[in-house]
Amino acid sequence: YIQQPDLKYLRALGAAYYRISSRHVDVYKTLEPLYADYRKLRFRDLTGKMSIIHMDEFIDWLFTEKTVCDVTMPGLPKREILEATLDLPPRESILEDDLADLDDLEPP
Repeated sequence: YIQQPDLKYLRALGAAYYRISSRHVDVYKTLEPLYADYRKLRFRDLTGKMSIIHMDEFIDWLFTEKTVCDVTMPGLPKREILEATLDLPPRESILEDDLADLDDLEPP
């Protein structure tokens, strides 16, 4: 369901379930690409107030918050620790290519 691009709420629900039930290395490998999903979601907080958030913001909550949607998330080691133990490759930013292009354009 996480790879389903058409149904954004099913994707958010699948991401939350995957965060709860999967191993930490698999969580990083599967959920980090969802940072590129900027679709809007309607979100109701615990007080009942409705607000608009984006999918990438929800995914960030899954990585950083202890409680999401009134569900306590299991512990997740930081990405730097998993990179140091060689469980995960270093994160590659899509902006690095743009920065390299800008360096090439600057006069000497």
